[in-house]
Amino acid sequence: MTCNLPVTYNETKYANLISYAQIGCNNYIRSLNLEDKKALHIGIGTSSILKYLRFIGVPCVIDGVTIIKEEMEVNLDYLDYGYNKLWLINKYDPELFAKISSYDMINDVNLKSSACCEDHWKNYFEKLLTVLKPGGILVTHTQGYPFLVPSKLKELTTAELKSMLPEEYSLTEVTDLTNEYGHYPVVIKRGGV
Repeated sequence: MTCNLPVTYNETKYANLISYAQIGCNNYIRSLNLEDKKALHIGIGTSSILKYLRFIGVPCVIDGVTIIKEEMEVNLDYLDYGYNKLWLINKYDPELFAKISSYDMINDVNLKSSACCEDHWKNYFEKLLTVLKPGGILVTHTQGYPFLVPSKLKELTTAELKSMLPEEYSLTEVTDLTNEYGHYPVVIKRGGV
């Protein structure tokens, strides 16, 4: 890798506030049948996905990842009735993929927006696709494309995502869930089911 994984993002407000991008992803996730499925929420924030699924009684396994200590602290209580596993780790750290397994649904609203370098971003995205089960989906949001911190990297685009997808993956822009800011969920699906 070209850098030593500096932490580029340390905003604590999302431990208590749901971002517009997460709200958009949640609106899409509500349409899914996640019963008896395994989900991964990267950037857990307020654990809004877990709270919703538990509120409506969906039996599923949910793992969570965050780099923000405050998010981890706020959500530790959910280990008792919700999260299967919860990790405090930089998502761009290749060590993450030694910890996680395979998932039916992954949610990461800010795929690239806190990346330290192009190598770690590309490695993260490529490995993330491999932990999707056949038929599994990755849900992200165009409002999460801009960088959260100043960066020398180019801002993420849907065209970049499409160019990085192997043949067995497809991308769908869920424009019927466009929010008041003109942004919407993007869903990447792995073929096979």
